[in-house]
Amino acid sequence: MKKLVVLCAACGVGKSTIKDALNESNILENYVCIDTDEVGVNWWDYAGTENESEFNDDCLTSAVRMSKDKNLIFVTCMNPFDFYGKTNIPKEITSTFLLE
Repeated sequence: MKKLVVLCAACGVGKSTIKDALNESNILENYVCIDTDEVGVNWWDYAGTENESEFNDDCLTSAVRMSKDKNLIFVTCMNPFDFYGKTNIPKEITSTFLLE
């Protein structure tokens, strides 16, 4: 069972810089920070298709898998309203926290 912290903000504001600093410092040793750009899911495979809405689900599912046995800080540009309203949270997640 994992905790999920979602860090979402606009592109270019420093989310990846924060992610890199947290991963390098290991200050949160029970957490791993993973950015949407790292999960290997390509937006262009979804854009303009009937599966476009599954992009966020697939990114989060991949990040949860990549985090292995650690809790996850998921770094994304995802709209917070879309996260709570449209994203399916993987069953391994027991608590979710959103940072905007």
